[in-house]
Amino acid sequence: MRYSWLSCSCAPRRPFPAFWKKKLPPHIELAYGDLKVNVFTGFVGFTDLELTIKNRGTQSVHTTSSAKAVDIEGIAYHQFLLNNTIEIKNLRIDGPKLEYRPDLRVPRKDTVALGPVNLLKTVLIDRLALRQGEFSMIKSETDSIKVAVGAMDFAIWNVKTDSNLIKNKIPIEYGDYSLSLTDFFADLGRYETMEVHRFDMDTHEAMIRNLLLKPKFSKRELSKKLHKERDHMALEIPELHIKNIDYGFHGNRFYVSMDSTQIRKLDFEIYRDKLLPDDLRHKPLYGQLLKKLSIDIDMPQIQITDGHIGYEERVTAGKAAGRIFFDSLNMTIQNLGNYRTEAKKVQVIAQTRLMGESPLQLNWSFNANNSLFDASGTLRQFSGPSVNLFLVPNIRADAKGTIEELFFTIHGNSEQSRGHMKMKYRDFRFEVYRKKGPKVNKFLTKLGNLFINDGSKGDEQGYRYGQIQVDRIPNKSFFNYLWRNVEHGMISTMAGNGKQKG
Repeated sequence: MRYSWLSCSCAPRRPFPAFWKKKLPPHIELAYGDLKVNVFTGFVGFTDLELTIKNRGTQSVHTTSSAKAVDIEGIAYHQFLLNNTIEIKNLRIDGPKLEYRPDLRVPRKDTVALGPVNLLKTVLIDRLALRQGEFSMIKSETDSIKVAVGAMDFAIWNVKTDSNLIKNKIPIEYGDYSLSLTDFFADLGRYETMEVHRFDMDTHEAMIRNLLLKPKFSKRELSKKLHKERDHMALEIPELHIKNIDYGFHGNRFYVSMDSTQIRKLDFEIYRDKLLPDDLRHKPLYGQLLKKLSIDIDMPQIQITDGHIGYEERVTAGKAAGRIFFDSLNMTIQNLGNYRTEAKKVQVIAQTRLMGESPLQLNWSFNANNSLFDASGTLRQFSGPSVNLFLVPNIRADAKGTIEELFFTIHGNSEQSRGHMKMKYRDFRFEVYRKKGPKVNKFLTKLGNLFINDGSKGDEQGYRYGQIQVDRIPNKSFFNYLWRNVEHGMISTMAGNGKQKG
C-alpha cells in the first residue's frame, strides 16, 4: 500500500483499515477495491465497496450490499478540530445495490433492552446523493421477490444529526430532497402484486405513473384456491399526483398528510364468485376503519377524474357472471382523516354514468368518531334493458321501461337506517325467466307485476314516493348496505301506495 499527500491506492478487495474496522461490530464485514485520498481538497473516494451483514454469533448472511463508488468531498478539518463536528460538502454513492432476506435474519435474544444510539459528534452533510441504486427484498425459501426497485436516484440537502437528534424516531434534520424510482414491485400477499412504472417525489409533491394492482390468479384459478368469498381485483391508475406531503410522528404514531391528491383515469375491475361460502367476519363501516388505522392520516381533498369501475358477480354454475359498471366517474373526497380534534365529516361527492348511459350522483358523508352516516343520490334516464346484463344472469329476470328520475335520502348507523325515495318512471315491468333455459315464466311474471305500479299513478308532477327502513347485515360491506337501502326504497315506491308521507 503506497500513500501520498494527493492519493493512495490499495489492492482490490481490501478490508477496511484496522482503525475503521474497530468501529464495526464483528457480524458486519466491509471491503473495498481502491481508495483515493486528497488531503488538500478534503476528498476520500472508495470503489467497489461490498457490505455483508450476518446474524450475530453465526455465519449466516441476511443482507448484502455493494456500490460502484462512494465519494466524500469537502471534508471540513477545522470543524472537526475546533467544533467536534464532522462536516462534509458532498457525499455521493454510485450504483448502490442492496439485497435483504428478512426470513434469514435471527432476532437478537438480549435480555437487557438496548439503549439509545450514542453519537459523540455532530454530523453535517450539505448534500447526500444516491445514483442508480437497486433494492430487493427476497423470500429465501422460494427465492421469490417480495419488494424490488429497478433503479433509484435520491438526493437530500442540509442533513444534520447529533447526540440528541439520533435518539428521535426520525434521527436527522434535513432540508429539500428528491427521489425517483422506476420499476417498483411489491408482493402484497397470496393474491395480488403491485407495480409502479415510475415514482417521482420532492419536498413539495409526488407523481406516480402507471400504478397497477394485479391478481396473481385468473378468476377461475382464484375460486379453486379460496375457501370463502374474496374479490378478484385488478386496478390501474395511469397518473396519481400528490401535493404538499408532510410526515412525521405524533408521539409514537406515524402520521402522513397531503393537501390534495389527483387520480386520473382510474380503472378498477372487481369479480366475486358467490358460489363460494360467505365470509362471515364482521365488516366495520368506513368511519370505524379510519379510527382503527395504526397511523394518522390527513387528506383534505382527493379527486378522481374520468374513472371506470366494473363489478361482476357469479351466482349460477355454468352461467356467465352478471356485470354492472360505472363510466365517466368523477369523485371528490374531502376531509379524509382520523386524528384532528375537530369532528369534520368525510364528504364524498361522485358523478358517474351507470352502465355508461344513466347519469348517477351520490353524496355520502361519515365521521371517524362514530358510526353515523348520511347518503343521498339521484339517478336519471335509467333504461331497464341497460341493466339486464346484471339482472338476467343473477336473478333470472329482466327489466323493461324507463326510470326518468329517482331520488333517495338515507340516514343510518352501523345497525340500521331510515330514509325516503321518490321516483318518476313509466311502463316499468319485469319478466322472470325459468330456472333452466331462456323461456319466460309467465306465471311468476304476471304475479310479480300485479304488485308493481307501472308509474301511471303518480302525483301531479308524476312522482311516486316510498319509505326506506333497513337493518344492516353486519358481515356484509357498506356498499351492500347502501344497495339494500336503494332496493328497499324502490320496492316501497313501486309496490306501495306511492303517496308522500308527512
